[in-house]
Amino acid sequence: MLTAYSVSALYDFETAGPGIFTGTFAPITTFQVARLSVFIQSQTDLSSIEATSNTVENFVSPDIAKRVLQAKSKRGTVSCSITSLASAIAANYTEAKALVFGATSYITSNGANLRH
Repeated sequence: MLTAYSVSALYDFETAGPGIFTGTFAPITTFQVARLSVFIQSQTDLSSIEATSNTVENFVSPDIAKRVLQAKSKRGTVSCSITSLASAIAANYTEAKALVFGATSYITSNGANLRH
């Protein structure tokens, strides 16, 4: 099965040149996890798990010029066409920001004294 993705804005293919590369893209398969009941105080509180995966064969086309990664908007926009729902979404977003600000302020002021 052939699946094509354009990753030209993420990697420097100009240096390597065009061609077929086997095994050069291998996913990260080691993950660090913690039990839900553990308060993580150091890296020794984490366990390592390993997943299995395969490397993939990559074809780099002759057009290897560096691409510019297009910037995406960091904020979502309300695109609901029902006015009452769009207003509710916007109001909830405003309230959520206020709650996050309050939580951040509390943690900043009391973080050293918090225990789980």
